[in-house]
Amino acid sequence: MAVNNAANEAIGTKKKHRRKKGLRIWNEEIKNAIETKRIAYQKLLQNPGGENFETYKIKTNIAKTIFSKTHKEYWGRFICRIDAETFGEKCMTYKVLKHLNRTSKDTIEINNIEYQKWIEHYESLWC
Repeated sequence: MAVNNAANEAIGTKKKHRRKKGLRIWNEEIKNAIETKRIAYQKLLQNPGGENFETYKIKTNIAKTIFSKTHKEYWGRFICRIDAETFGEKCMTYKVLKHLNRTSKDTIEINNIEYQKWIEHYESLWC
């Protein structure tokens, strides 16, 4: 335990931060479509049959269509915003281009050593 604490004090630990970003295109229309699809799925689970399966498929297709339509509208507005900003401040344009041109070489992968390996290492040094 003391070895573990000493390793933590000397090296530190890596904290994982998972932040859900959420959808920017989420609206009431999508929310209602997903809710009706979920209700249809629950009915299908209660009474598996041809009619419930068909209604579930229809509700799923409606939800997909609404989502893709909203996504295309959002993408169109986003592109128009970039186009309008090209002649202005250009801050957002550069951010988007930098993100699109990023390769896997630009990202850093940190491989942390597990606690057990540190404990074994320090025990081999001290014993």
